Amino acid sequence: MPPAATVSSLKTEFKAVEQDVEREQKEIEEERQYVDQVRKRDINWKSYGDSEIITRTDLGLILQFDKQSAEDQNDLLAEMGPQYAALFLKILSTIKVRDTVEYTVVLIHSILDVDFNRAVHFHAVAEQNPAALDPLLKLLTNTNLGYHVSVVYKLIQVLSIIFSTGGNPNAASIRAFFRCLSSRIARSKNSRDLIVSLSTLKDLLKREVLHNIFLEDDGIKSLASLLHKDTQNAQLLYLVGFNVWLLSYNHKTDMALKESGIIRKFSHVLKSFFIEKVVRIIVAGFRNLLNGPHCEAYSEEMIGHDLIKVLDGLSKRKWKDNDILNDVNFIRDKLEDDVRKLSSFDIYHAEVMGGSLQWSPPHKNEKFWRENIENFEIKDFILVQRLIQLLDDEDDLVREVSAFDLGEFARFHPDGKYMINKMGGKDKLMKNMKHENPKVAKSALLSVQKLMVQNWELLN
Repeated sequence: MPPAATVSSLKTEFKAVEQDVEREQKEIEEERQYVDQVRKRDINWKSYGDSEIITRTDLGLILQFDKQSAEDQNDLLAEMGPQYAALFLKILSTIKVRDTVEYTVVLIHSILDVDFNRAVHFHAVAEQNPAALDPLLKLLTNTNLGYHVSVVYKLIQVLSIIFSTGGNPNAASIRAFFRCLSSRIARSKNSRDLIVSLSTLKDLLKREVLHNIFLEDDGIKSLASLLHKDTQNAQLLYLVGFNVWLLSYNHKTDMALKESGIIRKFSHVLKSFFIEKVVRIIVAGFRNLLNGPHCEAYSEEMIGHDLIKVLDGLSKRKWKDNDILNDVNFIRDKLEDDVRKLSSFDIYHAEVMGGSLQWSPPHKNEKFWRENIENFEIKDFILVQRLIQLLDDEDDLVREVSAFDLGEFARFHPDGKYMINKMGGKDKLMKNMKHENPKVAKSALLSVQKLMVQNWELLN
């Protein structure tokens, strides 16, 4: 029988999943109804021709296409696809009437949604004019125009289809789209909006050629920002995991994942979240990283996050998908083999740099500190810098342990007190003395005392 706490946790997760699904289905239905209303609009194209907003030639083309049967529209696109793609983009750049703009966006989406291969017509236009897709991007980035959210989602899907189906996208255009998606991910509080943005990103990152552009602007940070302690949205976690999994195949860019801190956050997810598709995509990504050229760096970080213990628990669970157990066992065996090769300081180093501090044996082992204190000088005291950073961590245990370790560094290193003061550690420790968690406050107080006294035995 599983522990009561685990059963309770699973019930909470499944309830949260059900609520997310119900809420999203309601929002999707509302979006569908609005889009149907947009499709029924009768746009007075002739008035735009009479006022010379569009040319007579353009007017003839749009009248020949709009409201025609799917068969007739298909024939026109087969014959004059690039001309119609250019026409739709021109309409969006010259006409500012909301009803017309929304109608045109929905029309383009309907064309592409029937057959993604029709995106080739937009590729042809963009090859002739690198700025051809700007009207679509400007509509998306200008949030003051007041277009209905369902139309905005259709616009995002249009750009996604165009950029993800081939062609040679202009770097500036795809970068602008990535920035827009990252901005929406970072600022949105609406789960539906996040799901749309993450799903779009997933489609784009299936093209490895686009990975570098996404990472150049720290796009991975927008993904990492979604992995909070209280994140319970299974679809959101799955999509973040899927995007990371795609990036994990690209060994030219996979070190960006380590620098983002996303490994630490996924390790926390695996400790408490057991929805199968979420676990599957995370461990698949971890396995890719351990098979890559930077496997040693990732192995050290995963060891530092105490992932072996987490994987041991996952290996004892029953999974419908056998690939999960295969990946879990592979990762665990790899990490256990690497642990045997590491010294106690290597393991401590991995724990600190990974940011997953806990009361493992080295922290309160006086022999460890005496034998390894000189190692804290490597790379301009990078371990001390990291411990000071961790005084601001959201995890109280991490704060408590990092405060204690700084006190031990001050105690055993001849310049320890000076270096901590120089790096701003003392101010942060004093701030943590007022922390609401009494364990953090006590640890910070003890560390400050070690900074201020000469005879350490007085503290005992």
